[in-house]
Amino acid sequence: MAMPPDSADPPAQGPDGPDTPDVPETPGPPPPSTWSPGLPTREYRAQWTFIILAAFLVFAYLLILTQAPGSAGGGLLLAGVLGIAVNGAAAWGLANRRDWARYAMTPLLWIYVGAGLLVFVVALARGGVNIPIGGILAGWALLARPSEALGPVPASSTEGTLLILGAVAATVVQFI
Repeated sequence: MAMPPDSADPPAQGPDGPDTPDVPETPGPPPPSTWSPGLPTREYRAQWTFIILAAFLVFAYLLILTQAPGSAGGGLLLAGVLGIAVNGAAAWGLANRRDWARYAMTPLLWIYVGAGLLVFVVALARGGVNIPIGGILAGWALLARPSEALGPVPASSTEGTLLILGAVAATVVQFI
């Protein structure tokens, strides 16, 4: 049986005492976040694909121009300039959420996959090996789902069509 408190006893101090503040004196760690970024979207992966390809083309273009001036054909130089322009424009458009870039994104990625396979087969037929970096990156981007938060991809776009035609021209011109 519990004894009643004696009037000479000091008041109870503890977690349930009357002078205990409701807020703990030393705050603990914050609760874990429930937000998750989710899987990367096709727009995100395509943007990085276009950035990497543009940087790779700039590097290759400068390497060709400085190592053996005049040895590269006009078609190869034109393909490099077109490729840099198309990839730069596509990456900029996706970064700024432009509808024309989203319209051109998937066809551009498929063009890079097809061109990569074609170059790979031609290199094998000539007894060489070519690693289609652009095709591999484009395939990686195509594995992701398009962003649902941005809404549906536009059905048509003049700017997007011009971007696709630029990529087709760059692909065809490199073989001339």
